Amino acid sequence: MSKKLTVAQLKKQLKEFSQDELIYLVCHLYKSSPEAADYINAEMGDQEYVAQLLEEAKKKVRKEFFPSRGYGRLSLATAKQAISSFKKVCQDPNTMNRIILCA
Repeated sequence: MSKKLTVAQLKKQLKEFSQDELIYLVCHLYKSSPEAADYINAEMGDQEYVAQLLEEAKKKVRKEFFPSRGYGRLSLATAKQAISSFKKVCQDPNTMNRIILCA
């Protein structure tokens, strides 16, 4: 079983890639992983997309405790997962504070 690359090894290999190879790698990552696509969109400065992700995370938290119908499942783990997945995508501390305060 091979080991994972370290960050230093990854940087060294990426420096050897051509621009076309880097574009292919990023596009393939974007297509294959929804989390990576969310991160790339947030890093590109699309504030509307970040706001949409914030609303989705807030809906997930509210649904766990205050669903529109029936009783909530009260799953703290699911609510925490929604918050932590948003935090991974959005590195802006002001936006992260809004999800905690508004949820």
